[in-house]
Amino acid sequence: MKKAYLNWSSGKDSALTLYQCLLSEEFSVKALFSTLKHDSAKIAMHEIKLDLLKKRAGAIGIRLVPFYFDASWSEAKYEQAMMKSINEF
Repeated sequence: MKKAYLNWSSGKDSALTLYQCLLSEEFSVKALFSTLKHDSAKIAMHEIKLDLLKKRAGAIGIRLVPFYFDASWSEAKYEQAMMKSINEF
């Protein structure tokens, strides 16, 4: 099986993607990666709080890896920080 790290917004599209990966014998999902606003600790896409993300990931049984960003960052700083986080996988 290929290791997979899923970009997890916890919305319906990412939930469906995770479901398909879990059914598949091709991928083994090792972590759920979520992008959160630094100032609110909420997911950038759906405004869901970190606490709820942790509960959902725990219920699924897959590790949650949060990535915090500051909206005031330049595009270059955001890309650098994102690449650093992704490269840890």
